[in-house]
Amino acid sequence: MKNTGFRIIGLSFLFSISSCVISFTGGGIKGSVEIPPVENESDAYGIEGLITSAIIDAFNEDGRLRPSDRGDYILKIVANDYKREPSSFDTTGEVKEYRYTLSAHVLLKKSSDTTKVLDRRLQSVITLTGDKDETEGIREVSKKLATEIIRLVLEQW
Repeated sequence: MKNTGFRIIGLSFLFSISSCVISFTGGGIKGSVEIPPVENESDAYGIEGLITSAIIDAFNEDGRLRPSDRGDYILKIVANDYKREPSSFDTTGEVKEYRYTLSAHVLLKKSSDTTKVLDRRLQSVITLTGDKDETEGIREVSKKLATEIIRLVLEQW
């Protein structure tokens, strides 16, 4: 009798865990995504190409929603703000680290009827050592933004 009770509790526990795993994967979005070039409304000239490349690369690496010229979804991204600011200094007053901040508006729509699936503002922040050049900082903060977009688009429940 005791054994049967433990089995039922154990099976119930396993079922509840497997249900959670299923609900956290996929997000119900399948197919392909069109990723037009990022629009740049920030004061930083030319960052849109680096951001667009980082986002396309992230979707290709992830593989769950493949980039396409005519996708099932359209992912529109507008870079609203970019900043590179000193974060810390060494004892001589030289910059030891920089903080990179990238803010963007992310809009995901169905291609068929332009229904909004996702409409959010995101901000990604990273800190890099002062010996990195600004282009490398933009690439790294763009990769972080791309990771956050993937998480939002594909792992929402």
